[in-house]
Amino acid sequence: MAGAGAPSAPAEGVTDLAIGSSDWLGLNCLRDILSIDLGSTDIGLSVNAATLDPNLSKATMKIVEIAFTGYCVTNMKRARTFYEDVLGLQASRTWGEEPNPGWVEYDLGAGCLAVIKGDGELWKPSPFGTAAAFEVDDFDAYVKKVKDAGVKIVMDTYESPVCSMITIADSDDNRIVLHKRK
Repeated sequence: MAGAGAPSAPAEGVTDLAIGSSDWLGLNCLRDILSIDLGSTDIGLSVNAATLDPNLSKATMKIVEIAFTGYCVTNMKRARTFYEDVLGLQASRTWGEEPNPGWVEYDLGAGCLAVIKGDGELWKPSPFGTAAAFEVDDFDAYVKKVKDAGVKIVMDTYESPVCSMITIADSDDNRIVLHKRK
């Protein structure tokens, strides 16, 4: 006889099945598609949460990439002058009426920078917090270009054993790092 609290053996012809929390979503979808009542004795599902494999209950979803980095700006024309003329980016897509759309995207390798005209309340430009770091092909040339253009330097050239970088501000004081791996 099994001890108290020990799991009972499955009835003859029944397969013991461990079900994780993410599997319940699938079972509920299957129930809806097949119009099955999972609570009925016809199926007879039972789960002892203490015996579930903890790895089964972990989410199977994952973040696969950064879709875009968004910077809010107050003046799109001024921002486009900075990103396109000073940094040399080419607009990949725009939304809104030209020449002053509300959203401009710049594809950068596998990533994307979105420059967005914010409403000033829900999404504001900010010199605090996150900064996008752009990997550049010629660090010294970019440093010279931004300095010659009078771009605000937040942190001047910094050399580490693995990279060189400089932190600048765009036309709305959002932080941008120009970066070159060694």
